[in-house]
Amino acid sequence: MGTTHKTGCVLCAQNCGLIAEVEDNRIVKVRGDKDNVRSEGYLCRKGLNISWHQHNADRLQYPLKRTAKGFERISWEEALGSVNLAALWGMLQILPKEAMKKELLRKVAAGTDMIQIGIK
Repeated sequence: MGTTHKTGCVLCAQNCGLIAEVEDNRIVKVRGDKDNVRSEGYLCRKGLNISWHQHNADRLQYPLKRTAKGFERISWEEALGSVNLAALWGMLQILPKEAMKKELLRKVAAGTDMIQIGIK
């Protein structure tokens, strides 16, 4: 007999309550949580099959980068850097004033972890 954990399903926006039974670090049984005020014990097919999604052999477990030869494994640091660069590029595209763009780039170059730009 494993341990049981109350948690929420993350496969859709409803976030239904579920109780997962875990053995050897694997979900072996799932049932609806009747104490959950949103779902009151109801689980859809996705929630009932959450162990299949969690333990699927094809599930990605590390970041991949598309190359000319297909996909290659990259570090989490490189992946997060790519996402941050894409977010920075997107922010630069929507800022209306050149001064705001320069201020954003100055803060990024300084390594500021909290960037706020006022748009009026």
